Amino acid sequence: MHNQSIEDFGGLADKRLEETIDSVKEYCSRLRKRHQRDTEIPRKMIHLEMWARGFVDALLELDYSLRNSARFREGIDQDYQEALTPEQQNRYHLHAYYYKNAFIRIFSILDKLGYFLTQLFDLEKYRTRAHYSYFTVLSWMHSSSTHPALEQELFDLKVKYRKPLDRLHKMRNLEIHSINVEMLDDLHRDLRSFAERNLIEPLDENLHDLREGYEMVQLSLKTVFDYCADLIGTDRNR
Repeated sequence: MHNQSIEDFGGLADKRLEETIDSVKEYCSRLRKRHQRDTEIPRKMIHLEMWARGFVDALLELDYSLRNSARFREGIDQDYQEALTPEQQNRYHLHAYYYKNAFIRIFSILDKLGYFLTQLFDLEKYRTRAHYSYFTVLSWMHSSSTHPALEQELFDLKVKYRKPLDRLHKMRNLEIHSINVEMLDDLHRDLRSFAERNLIEPLDENLHDLREGYEMVQLSLKTVFDYCADLIGTDRNR
């Protein structure tokens, strides 16, 4: 069993994280400069800046979870849980905790990005239900020809990372929607009672999907905020 180490998430990932955060901060800076002479700052501008800055914290929290998931994966070199030493079992449980936290945060950030775009481009009129996803917002943008250049870039990222995102989305739905954690744990215990040994899931494949999902989130955020920063000072908000 190959160990995917924390170093696998450094280098380019660190540079991309810094560039994404810089893009968010640049958008916020331009937004403030645009309204700095206003006698009354528009409420929408205050909200947009607040939501934008929230992406920085959310992205750092995702980065932290992903790195710790990779960190605690190190040293787990067995295929079955029964073969793990007590120290390895502790690392395995910590890895699983941060892994789950990371894939939940991936979709949380994307859905927040969908909400941000909905408010920025006044897409509420296309809303037909209380809850909607980031991918639903992309469909609204496409059908309404709202900023087609931006929509195309975001759609291309969606297509490029579709397979790992689909796998992560299934895990997220299982964790959050399909069955609650307590029932899932009970089910796992019942199933394991029939098995002599408990196979450890493919940790490296899971981490690879996380890394791909993280990359998609970073690139989507950077694409949005680079584009939105360029809009500042124009009247092309629709």
